[in-house]
Amino acid sequence: MQSYFEVTVHFTDKEWRLQHFLFNLLHFSRQHIAERIQQIIIQILEENKITEKLLGIIINNAASIVAASQELKEKLGNAEYIHQCYAAHILNIAVQYGLQLASPIIKQVREFVVKIHQSIKLCDSLRTICRFENTIELKPDLDIET
Repeated sequence: MQSYFEVTVHFTDKEWRLQHFLFNLLHFSRQHIAERIQQIIIQILEENKITEKLLGIIINNAASIVAASQELKEKLGNAEYIHQCYAAHILNIAVQYGLQLASPIIKQVREFVVKIHQSIKLCDSLRTICRFENTIELKPDLDIET
């Protein structure tokens, strides 16, 4: 398996429109330790003469990335530099954990929905209940596991 290190740049242009693009993609042949990650970021910034323009960094929660970001702040000496954890990454971790806890219930609901879809009798019963309750006739959809 090969590892890569990606640097994406986000900024506002002169008209204050948000711009973003893949700035660099490097093959990462060594261990992902904080010192090495920080060195790569410094190298990219210096090669492109944008070291003084860095305002912050958004990272995942990997310990080596967090440590690299903190080392980067010290090395740059920029008091305004901030690092933020990538919110979608945190949210994904929380949701995956929650789904593991609810897994037996989710499995039962999925099995029930499949039964409804496969049975004309159950579909008719659901329609009858909807009419009786004076609600819109609904047929549950099976979600897609990701």
